[in-house]
Amino acid sequence: MKREFSTRRAMRHRGSTLVEFGLVAPLILIFFMAIMDFGWLAKNNLQMNNAVREGARLLSIGSSTQAVSDLVRRRCSPLTVDITIDYTLDRGATYTPVAINSTSPNQIPTTALSRVTAINTYRPLTGVLPWLRGSRLRQRAEFGRE
Repeated sequence: MKREFSTRRAMRHRGSTLVEFGLVAPLILIFFMAIMDFGWLAKNNLQMNNAVREGARLLSIGSSTQAVSDLVRRRCSPLTVDITIDYTLDRGATYTPVAINSTSPNQIPTTALSRVTAINTYRPLTGVLPWLRGSRLRQRAEFGRE
């Protein structure tokens, strides 16, 4: 008699464990997907940062703007980035944009501080954090012209 009572009790607990798992599992899944999205954001941010830094260094040693643009796009792949190149002669008070084209050599004066900027519209990996969708990642690097 006592054994029959404990078996029924165990059956009821088995059902409640399944219900608890059904309630908690979606929350754990959303939590892990949010971690994946933030990781994807950090990876993209770091990838763009390194690409822009390499591009600014290449620009500072006299490479053409087209070569710099190609390098940054290649290093940011598969992200789609908008690239701007400009320079300042007055320590950042005003910046002068430079055209990105393959025919002209680097026209930035040797005393200038050159800057490369890349902008990407972020697309989340999982979409579980909707407020991240469409946010803009912007990376900038500056080097003195050598």
